[in-house]
Amino acid sequence: MNIKVGIVGLGTISKTHLNTLKSIKDVELVAVCDVDKQKVKDAQKEFGGEPYFDFNEMLKEQALDAILICVPQKVRYEPIESAVRKGLAIFCEKPPAFDMETARKVERVIKKSKVINSVGFMYRYSKITDMAKELIKGHTISMMRSTFLCSAGLNPNLPGWFLLKEHSGGPLLDQAIHFIDVERYILGDISRLQTFSNNLVLPKSSKVTIEDSHSVNLCFTSGVIGNHLHSWIHRGWVARVEIYGENLHLCVDYVNKAIFGKVSDTEIKKETPDDDCYTTELNQFFAAIQKKDQSLIRSSYSDAVKSLATVLTANKSIQTEKTEEIGG
Repeated sequence: MNIKVGIVGLGTISKTHLNTLKSIKDVELVAVCDVDKQKVKDAQKEFGGEPYFDFNEMLKEQALDAILICVPQKVRYEPIESAVRKGLAIFCEKPPAFDMETARKVERVIKKSKVINSVGFMYRYSKITDMAKELIKGHTISMMRSTFLCSAGLNPNLPGWFLLKEHSGGPLLDQAIHFIDVERYILGDISRLQTFSNNLVLPKSSKVTIEDSHSVNLCFTSGVIGNHLHSWIHRGWVARVEIYGENLHLCVDYVNKAIFGKVSDTEIKKETPDDDCYTTELNQFFAAIQKKDQSLIRSSYSDAVKSLATVLTANKSIQTEKTEEIGG
């Protein structure tokens, strides 16, 4: 029997998920929902499903098994709470919430209901992430470094709210959270950090309240130290995590879907051009629903809240100009 799915929020990331749904067996898209009528019309034409402009109406009329929640992070509590109340499995896009108060409220609702839940941290499902975790087994890791560079802040077509920190949370909440999360997955939790930032390319104004470039120094509970560099003003795309230890250096390159370096005396160079971690994460979500097994999910809502707490603390450090313990 097919798993009946609805999607709420038809922004950029939703199209990735809708395309993925077409390739997954035993899953049926039955409803699409957004407050933007044109987006609903376009999605229905391309992907099918009944059209809705109110998620409560969709939940009332459709006998769903699962829901994909892709609305902006500031308005996620109500659709999640309503869906959980009906016992639906939840796939929520990152970040899990905009602030810790809302995240904790959602977490309590999900824990009480015990519904299958997943947050869209797709790098946890990448083959090169799996390879990195396997290759570092038995080795003492001392340091790590990650880098994400893109030209989002230079894109004239970027919706203006992305440049307003009070609405988007800035590059750390919007994107760096992916790298903080996959680093937690590979190396364990982060205990404290300090963030440095600047606006040398995009000066702050009434239309730009984000920082355009960041350097976040990290200390993991294991003692591993590291750094994450993040910028929205680089003309090019870099997305990688580097891991260092005695006789070990690995680079996990998410742009080129490759891992390379050296472990002991063994040269490592592997490419995974056909890997699609977006498909893998949704496949796992639906497998968890079918088997009623939350353990198949690599990023539960509760675990995702830890990554959220880390990036919110990184933003706090910009304001205080101090090393901050991870809040929560």
